[in-house]
Amino acid sequence: MLHFSKPFFCFSIDFCAKKEYNERKRGDTVKTDICQKKLYIREFFRVMQSSHKPHKKFLHTAGRARDGLVWVKQGGCKYGIDGKELTASAGQILYLPHGSIYGMEISPEGYEVLFVDFLFGDTSLKKADVFTLSLPEEAEQLFYKIYRRYLAKDASSFCDCMSLLYRIYGKLVAERNATYLPPEAKNKLERARDHLLQNLSHPELSVSELSVIAGVSEVYLRRLFHEGYGCSPGRYLINARLRCATELMGESDMTLEQIALQCGFASLSYFCRVFREEYGLSPGEYRKALPSDLQNGETPKN
Repeated sequence: MLHFSKPFFCFSIDFCAKKEYNERKRGDTVKTDICQKKLYIREFFRVMQSSHKPHKKFLHTAGRARDGLVWVKQGGCKYGIDGKELTASAGQILYLPHGSIYGMEISPEGYEVLFVDFLFGDTSLKKADVFTLSLPEEAEQLFYKIYRRYLAKDASSFCDCMSLLYRIYGKLVAERNATYLPPEAKNKLERARDHLLQNLSHPELSVSELSVIAGVSEVYLRRLFHEGYGCSPGRYLINARLRCATELMGESDMTLEQIALQCGFASLSYFCRVFREEYGLSPGEYRKALPSDLQNGETPKN
């Protein structure tokens, strides 16, 4: 990989921004869809939190320095980019391409986001886009996870952030190319999912029980989960329990054993093993690493 000096890098960014602007004026630019072309991530830079107050006028950005993935925590924003309007609302993920020129109009509710700055290896001009995951809470979990690993600044932080960034990108690609489910099949899947989420605290919850609720066989239910959510019912259940546990660790003073039982883990030892497999550290280590404001149930401020 070639490494350029900062002045050269800044010059190249300005040049790309002006090039894109001129090509857009000619109207002959074909932009890459990041979900249709396999792209590798060349460089990871940072994860930041940002909060904007409402603005009646557009805020202008002339030539974005890097690619960005933005998860909207609260409020919304209307972007004027490539002669079109894109609206990003709470729970959605916005992709902003490197070199893009755009305006922003903040909603009356304001605009609070977590964003990741990085660079794709492909230098072609790319299309801005807005994504809505079928499981919005999964987007929240991934963005807070990468934010916490970025703040940790330990020996494995960079590798973990790159891994999580690929996971987020992979979710966007999978969502955009997801298998279509007929309404009847989708309703059955959603009945099973809703029952699962409402009964997380029951350790005995099983795929067999979910299949009865959905009115389908276990084999067909597993197929529906893979087509709809990209994982098995068992994996979905574990992920949901882990999300519940991380929320309780940041928002309550419950003991780890109480949290494990509340989230449906049969024992503290099982909870600790599953948690370490997913996050790379124990629940106790994870809780200690949380910023103090997160431990009080608040979002960390920069």
